Amino acid sequence: MGIGTLFGAVIGLFKKLLFPIIKLVAIIVIAAFLVSWIGMAFGGFFLTPLIPAVSPEPLVSGYLGVFSGIVSLGIIPFIILIWLLFRILFGYRVSKRVRRFTFGIWIVTILCCGLTVLFGARNFIHEFSDSQIVMEQELTAGDSLTFSIANTYDDVINRDKLQVTFDGLLINKGEIYLKNVNVHMVPSSSSTYSVVKTSRASGAYRSSAERYMHTPIHEAEWSDDRAMIPTHTRLPKGKKYRNQCYDYTVKIPVGTVVNFDGKKNLFRHRDVNNEMIDFSMTYVMKEAGLAVVES
Repeated sequence: MGIGTLFGAVIGLFKKLLFPIIKLVAIIVIAAFLVSWIGMAFGGFFLTPLIPAVSPEPLVSGYLGVFSGIVSLGIIPFIILIWLLFRILFGYRVSKRVRRFTFGIWIVTILCCGLTVLFGARNFIHEFSDSQIVMEQELTAGDSLTFSIANTYDDVINRDKLQVTFDGLLINKGEIYLKNVNVHMVPSSSSTYSVVKTSRASGAYRSSAERYMHTPIHEAEWSDDRAMIPTHTRLPKGKKYRNQCYDYTVKIPVGTVVNFDGKKNLFRHRDVNNEMIDFSMTYVMKEAGLAVVES
């Protein structure tokens, strides 16, 4: 047997054994990518309320860029994978004209998506804040305060409905619920009990950020001796999300007794000497911060 004949036999064996294995591996890999693309599309269905919420202004350019991204990063790669799969299985080849047309659409959609990302990034680079006094009351010796911490959207969060939840964010029926409320209690040397609300939001300009600050609905209630503070805010359907958050600085006169009611905790640790607030305990405001009343 000559060298040429032996080499030909090896090549023939290679084609018979290795090529089918390579084809099978390619089919499995492409099928896995197709399944992952379908999973991404299915997951994106739940995130559709975020598209108008995070897209830039005007809405036309925002939607154009978002859907361009869906086409360029999702649909066209999905189509190309199907082409590859048909080529491996049946030897099907796409014409050059179709390939050029697809490549042209790909380039245009990628550019539109990129421009929208750059245009939308302006709305999140700059953060603005605004503070206002929402409560001011003179307290006398022996007065006490009660703070009720409740989630006014428990009926939504615990509802047995299809929804998607992230860390501090929940989407339900097109509305977005944000866990973006913080409360910081500090001692006051005067007899005035006051609450300062600091609203924060991002925007390309202060005027737009100030408009976004008032978009989420946060129904906190303050009275002379009691306060009800929801842990979440609600962003109505169609409204913009621009990193809105709300910080309440509660100034309590030293010596005031403080009680808590609720199950949620949105206080900063340093308010009680680096410990979490136990709602079953009674506290008193001291110069160093809240402290448990000794029994």
